[in-house]
Amino acid sequence: TARKYTGRSRIVSFKNAYHGSTMGALSLYGDNAFKSQFMPLVPETVQAEFNNIDSLTVIDEYVAAVIVEPIQAEAGIITPVNNFLAKLKKRCRKTGSLLIFDEVQTGFGRTGTLFAFQKYKVTPDIICLAKSLGGGMPLGAFISSKEIISTLADNPALGHITTFTGHPVSCASGLAALEYILDNKLYTASGKKGRRFRDKLKHEKITEIRGEGLFLSVKLSSAAIASDFIKQGTNNGLILDQFLFCRDSFRIAPPLIIENEEIDYAVNIILKTLDEIS
Repeated sequence: TARKYTGRSRIVSFKNAYHGSTMGALSLYGDNAFKSQFMPLVPETVQAEFNNIDSLTVIDEYVAAVIVEPIQAEAGIITPVNNFLAKLKKRCRKTGSLLIFDEVQTGFGRTGTLFAFQKYKVTPDIICLAKSLGGGMPLGAFISSKEIISTLADNPALGHITTFTGHPVSCASGLAALEYILDNKLYTASGKKGRRFRDKLKHEKITEIRGEGLFLSVKLSSAAIASDFIKQGTNNGLILDQFLFCRDSFRIAPPLIIENEEIDYAVNIILKTLDEIS
């Protein structure tokens, strides 16, 4: 869409980014060693560094779009600092490049607001959505202005179609999930529940907790300790995982409907497991 709308070809993504595993998404992948196994991929993709203003010089008049996770997920839940997203948007406006937010992981109340772009008060040109969008059913979408989306209406006709577009079961599930999130203000509850995790996760082996709402990363002293912790946590009845690009940390991203009692139960297992590992 961005290439057709702007007439340009280059796409900028960010190091340690993850946008999916199709050929197009892998081209934007933040790890060259991983990508090398699937070459050749889509040409004219370059990378900047998240939270590095100086690296944004790669965004120039040849760039059709910049795609970014408003909070980098697989990098270990890295939040933007020093108004990075606002400065990124300013750079895109200067060069005429579209700004795309990948809110597949951050969207639908995960970070304490309905969408992460609202938290940082930076509105992109395009938003990519999936995962929580379907309420448990497979569903993906991108949202943009009528002007940008209408680019796909012709030349060629049917320029963007899929077999199961608008699948009624997935759409009904997605609508029901969205209504439940809004009616019960789960996005607000996400912030409160995230703070509960933070307040209770106190242990000498925890070196840092990053993130927003129920989108958290807990850093331990090494990747080996994190791996041992996750294995022992499974034995103790708690399923956890590491990140693709941050192996010394583990993820906390439970359902938004988690109750305080369940948070306390999970925290107790985490602390117990930390005590058990060397």
